Amino acid sequence: MTVRPLIVAARHGDGYVVIEPYSWDLGCLDSGLTITIPAGTWFDVSVPRWLRWAFDPHDPRYRTAAALHDTLLIANWDRLTAGAVFAEALRASETPIWRRLIMWIAVSLYRFS
Repeated sequence: MTVRPLIVAARHGDGYVVIEPYSWDLGCLDSGLTITIPAGTWFDVSVPRWLRWAFDPHDPRYRTAAALHDTLLIANWDRLTAGAVFAEALRASETPIWRRLIMWIAVSLYRFS
């Protein structure tokens, strides 16, 4: 598996702002299906306060997945498809499978606001 570079983002309030445009190929590299997140896009890594002991919302491995997920939801993608892209980005950042599964279920089935 090729590990993709993480998104470049700066902390801003409770979330992050994308510093450089970031592109992600759906499915596999060079698939021709690309999502681009423009610089200046704000996103967050939503983790309920009671779970932050196990899932640090500022872990850099989660930023790319969160930015992709939030971008897709803003573009009116359905929650399950956006969740699948989220899970793939977590896999590419080498997040352990048990953690990916819990996070995928959370973003696919629930809305933390």
